[in-house]
This record gives sequence, structure tokens and C-alpha cells, in this order.
Amino acid sequence: MMVLAAVLALTLQTGPAALERTEDGRLSVDVKIEGRGPWPFIVDTGASHTAIAEPLAVEFGFTPGGDLSEVQTLTEQIRSERVTLEQVSAAGVTVGFLEAVVVAAPSDLELRIFGLLGADVFAGRIVRLDGANARLDTNAPRPAFEDARLHEQRNVPVARATLSRLSDSVPVMIDTGSARTIVNTALQRRLRAASPGLRYSVGSATRLAREEDAEAVRLRGLRAGGLCARNIVAVAADVDVFRALGWANRPAMIMGMDALHDAVLTIDHRTGAVEISPADGARCG
Repeated sequence: MMVLAAVLALTLQTGPAALERTEDGRLSVDVKIEGRGPWPFIVDTGASHTAIAEPLAVEFGFTPGGDLSEVQTLTEQIRSERVTLEQVSAAGVTVGFLEAVVVAAPSDLELRIFGLLGADVFAGRIVRLDGANARLDTNAPRPAFEDARLHEQRNVPVARATLSRLSDSVPVMIDTGSARTIVNTALQRRLRAASPGLRYSVGSATRLAREEDAEAVRLRGLRAGGLCARNIVAVAADVDVFRALGWANRPAMIMGMDALHDAVLTIDHRTGAVEISPADGARCG
């Protein structure tokens, strides 16, 4: 696994930063690198480390052929190169000497998204991601509720979710980098509900994404923390992150932006506490 260089984070401004919503419902923020840009990066709570598309990394001195280290993505565990970015600025925070994962992409690809902004940018900070109003506050007050915790090894938000058809709760990763909510086959079997014919795109830092065939599973009465999503059509897929989190053989899910569209996530990167609430503050009971 990688060892990060020393990181220095500074607050440049106060007040939330405006986000843009992508075609698939995810949220992007403008990022400047070493004073240049900005370029849109996805705000990804499912990523412990920031990723950058290779064509952009090349502009900042990246040369392919260096050392490889393990990277856990949503769909697989891969070995990837890194590039050290001397300065990265986003949403009022500037981070120095950030080691970013390089995501392979053809040099002639017309990029729409240039990377994924991970938890390493927000180390030591409390951030508030407001999906409904598309705002990101990197100087937020501490969470009022502890609905989830940052995973000790993976540094991603993990909560317990309930569904109307289950008597017990299931573990869930809160992943703003995923456009769709995903359930593993162990949960699919428990729900005993599926319909064929769904296609979904699996993650990429760029618009390059392969499509997979999957079954659709309708989730009723989904609740995580104070957020309720009454009727979500999820993807049934045993993506590799379930294995990485130790959930391969137990019912589990990944909550994506289809369920988090109107959520407010407050993540305390100092204590690991995470609040999951609706935008209007009326937490479901």
C-alpha cells in the first residue's frame, strides 16, 4: 500500500463552494493544481485518496513506468502509479505535496471529469456535502448526530441501513462517487426480489466507463441515519469493494447518489463521526 508524502492543508476562504451535477447525478467541484485550472473533479466519499486522469497528470510531470502500489476501486483491486502534486486547491482548501492515484486514459480522450477528490484532501477537517443544494463546506460545524463512522482502514463512511422487508440492519458504504446504489447477491437473496435487463456503468475518474449487465432490485423503506429513501431501484452486483470491506458473504450495500441526491453528509475527519440527514433537516423516524 502507498505511503503518502507530508500534507499541509490551509483554509483560504470561508463559506460553501458551489458544485456541479454531472449527467449521472454525481457532484463535481472545481480543482486547481499548482495554480492552474480549474478542472472538475468528482467529490467521492468512497475514495480514501485523490485520483487524477493520466492526461492531466502528465501536465504536472507524471511519466509512466514508475513504481506501482495497490489501489482499491469500487470494482477491483489494481496496481497503479502515483504522481506528487505540489499544490491542490478545492473548495477553499489548499493541500501541499499530495500523492494522487493516476487513472489510465487515452491522451486523445476529451475529458469531462478529470479526477476524483478523496478523503486525503480533507484530512483533519469537518466537511459538509449538501446534495440537494450542490454545495460543499470545508469549514463545517461538527456533526449533530453520529449516523456512521469512517472505516478505520479504508477511511470511507460506513453506516447501518434498514429496509422495510428485513428484520435486521445491513452494513452500507456511503459513496458519492457511485451514481447508483448497489446491493450484493447475499442481500439480493434475502430480499428475494430481482428483475432482469438493467445496465449500469462502473466507475472511472473520466467519462470512460464500461457498462455491465445486472439485475435490478427494488429497495423499499431504505433508511441510513436520518435519511429515508422510499423507493430506490438498486443494482445487484458483487463488486470487489464488498470483499475489501469484509462483506463478501453477508448482506451489504453501497448507497450511491440516486439515494443521496437530497442528502446532507457531515464528515468529521478528525473524530471519524459522520452525520447523514435530509436537506430540510427533518430526519425520518
